[in-house]
Amino acid sequence: MNHESDRFERVLTHHGMKHFDTYSGLAKILDYEYEPVSAYTFREVSTVEDVMAHVQVATEIWNYNETARKAAFQERMNYIKFSDRRGGYMIALDGDKSIGYSNYRYSADGRVLYLNGAGVLPTYQGKGIYRGMVAKRLVEAKKRGCKVAVMQARKGTSEPIVKKLGFSEYAVFKQYIYDKGEEKFGLTE
Repeated sequence: MNHESDRFERVLTHHGMKHFDTYSGLAKILDYEYEPVSAYTFREVSTVEDVMAHVQVATEIWNYNETARKAAFQERMNYIKFSDRRGGYMIALDGDKSIGYSNYRYSADGRVLYLNGAGVLPTYQGKGIYRGMVAKRLVEAKKRGCKVAVMQARKGTSEPIVKKLGFSEYAVFKQYIYDKGEEKFGLTE
């Protein structure tokens, strides 16, 4: 960490914030990508039922309230209907059960894949599902002509997994929150 970062962290803590989480900025040159071998199915979200499954598994993982769940459903439905979209969503399935999800976008020139959010149900973690979703998306991106994939990954969870897939760290992002609770954000009444 450099001197400027140290100073900024002291300013944040002085103003009542605390370090909450750390993410790595990672990138990978797409060269030889391989289809994942998995007992699970990875499917592009393209129907109302798929969107419902995507939102349901995200709700279970992140504990969305009803308002957030409805907003996520509407946002995803609107996006998959958009004819000029440059991204989408994937679900991981164990039979008919949705057990994981991921989100992605492509750059305007189609050369960069942005992996921007994923999760796997706790009871299915450690079974290669997250790795499989990332690998599947890398294969699809390579077929589309992408040259590089970028993402932010949580230190200690998804970060070591994607490093095994060939991603390299280029930055570290520290997330800070107010130490005194939600009233600092104006979220309480």
